[in-house]
Amino acid sequence: MGSLKPIPNDAKLFLEFLDDEDDKLGAFHGNYGHCYYAIDNLNDAELKTTSCCSAGGHNSIQFSFNTLLASPCNVILTPSSRLIWHRCLSSMTDGELVSRPQYYYFTSFTMCLNEEIFSTKLPSTDCRYRQDMRFLEKGILDTAAAEKHRLEEKQRAEARNRECEYQPLWFKKNDTKEYIYTGEYEKRNFDVCPNLFSQTSCL
Repeated sequence: MGSLKPIPNDAKLFLEFLDDEDDKLGAFHGNYGHCYYAIDNLNDAELKTTSCCSAGGHNSIQFSFNTLLASPCNVILTPSSRLIWHRCLSSMTDGELVSRPQYYYFTSFTMCLNEEIFSTKLPSTDCRYRQDMRFLEKGILDTAAAEKHRLEEKQRAEARNRECEYQPLWFKKNDTKEYIYTGEYEKRNFDVCPNLFSQTSCL
């Protein structure tokens, strides 16, 4: 079992692992989403050194009451702190690092998940066609909310005008009322997909 021990700066954590007798089995500390250190010697868990985290600290995220700020990681290490994980941003270009505040401080891996691809490979129902999500990613909140409302109203109107009960494209209900995957998606015949979103590409 683990016991989460609060500490003054809410951007950091200190976690102790206890057995059923409340004896300490291990501990680690770090900065949420940036670095985690194991404390190899539990006897010095409360001791501090003059050393701070050096694992890509300039890209650390510090939490405050109403914002996220990129600032140096100031986790103070114990004598036996051992780095076990840190977020790696070394592959990001200077331009990507500068633009990170606009993309919720995503890592390079997360940012590449939504890279532009050939739209002919996507069904019209793919969420990458949702412009409200793209507006939200760019921080244009009012436009994102308006576009989300438009999509919701569009889908409600289509549901009201639908003559037959909706049937999923890639699943079929069996005799026990369980939905079983049909394997049709891999055939990539996306002409049968409904037009959920505006097809103006926002990739």
